[in-house]
Amino acid sequence: MDSGTSIGYQLVLRLQDDRVIAPHATSRRALARSVLAVGRERGLLAFGAADTHLHLLVLCDRGAAGLLARSLETALGSELELSVSFSTPAITPIHDQRHLGAAFAYVQRNARKHGIADPRTTEASSLHDLPSLRTIAPWLAERVRQALPRVRRTDLLEILAMPQLGVDGDVSGDLPDACAAVFGLADLAGRSTEAVRARATGVALATGLWTSGAIAAALGVTGRTVERLRLHPVAPADLEGLRRQFAWRAALRPAGTGPNF
Repeated sequence: MDSGTSIGYQLVLRLQDDRVIAPHATSRRALARSVLAVGRERGLLAFGAADTHLHLLVLCDRGAAGLLARSLETALGSELELSVSFSTPAITPIHDQRHLGAAFAYVQRNARKHGIADPRTTEASSLHDLPSLRTIAPWLAERVRQALPRVRRTDLLEILAMPQLGVDGDVSGDLPDACAAVFGLADLAGRSTEAVRARATGVALATGLWTSGAIAAALGVTGRTVERLRLHPVAPADLEGLRRQFAWRAALRPAGTGPNF
């Protein structure tokens, strides 16, 4: 029983029929965006989805943990267009710092623990936010540093199958998808602020490496649009995140295969 002095809570959410919550890249990114948006002001420390369930680690009291679960169920139901409801969430207290560290490692390794070998499923976890392969939640890494100062970046990279945190990966493969992934987007369509930032980041990285025509063709825009995007300010963190996306994708490709992710 929770004594009222818990550091935080571990939550597990699953659908009533135990179906896969986020089966593809689009839904995994939507899940991550929802979790980060709902969890930012509610003490979110880590999250990770295996196929049929979602683990979250939060630093808050029991009431706030229950509210987070309800808010997230609503957000995911809408964002993922789920046709079934969630089961009653399992909410377990975190008793001390050692327990917190163990729970953090468990949440991050949850998909691997359940035998899910595809490393792309890690997009539905905070593993992409902490080493900045995704840049929409810069606050999360600082929260982890404060709560768990012994967590090593090398441990996270090992789960991601990255030998090191490269920032100079070749600009190859699917440029639009890599750009979208940095911002947690399904694709680069639309005129939202983040879609424009994602396209501008891709143009900034490819400029000097590809011709303007090649960049336009890759991003599905006109040459004039490429020139406009070159004038758009690009955050250094976003540019570095895109480089890390390519480094991660290169690390996942078997030797001798083509550039597509």
